Amino acid sequence: MTDSTRPGSRLATAAALLLSAILLAGCGPVYRTTHHFTLPDSQRGRECVNACQATRQQCEATAEYAYQQCMNREESRYQMCEARKSFEPDPKKGWDKPRCVNNCAPCPRPHCRQADVKTCDARYRDCYVSCGGTIETSVECTRNCDAD
Repeated sequence: MTDSTRPGSRLATAAALLLSAILLAGCGPVYRTTHHFTLPDSQRGRECVNACQATRQQCEATAEYAYQQCMNREESRYQMCEARKSFEPDPKKGWDKPRCVNNCAPCPRPHCRQADVKTCDARYRDCYVSCGGTIETSVECTRNCDAD
């Protein structure tokens, strides 16, 4: 078997290619989208936009609440996992450096997806336009602009 046909060598080559792709992806242009809002002319349209804003705030609060609830559950699971571990004194170091003797696997750290308010923003923009407002969207390159 030559070096290039060994399974470990192919794995190393694949890993190197994947790392290169990730590094190159980070070098691409970065864009920022900006929305310019123009209120509707009518009082009724502006009241409608206010209702859209209230709905958006409720949407964001609901997303944040769901995130906090998830983090609370995950933290409780983590604490319970840690509490199931059993320790005893290390014969050489005593209780200063106890050693784990039961349920010693690492406990998964709490993790939840951040509150996703993008859908709230998109719904708000749709609502805003349905109230008679207008939105002009502009996209500008902010970094690595010559990488196009």
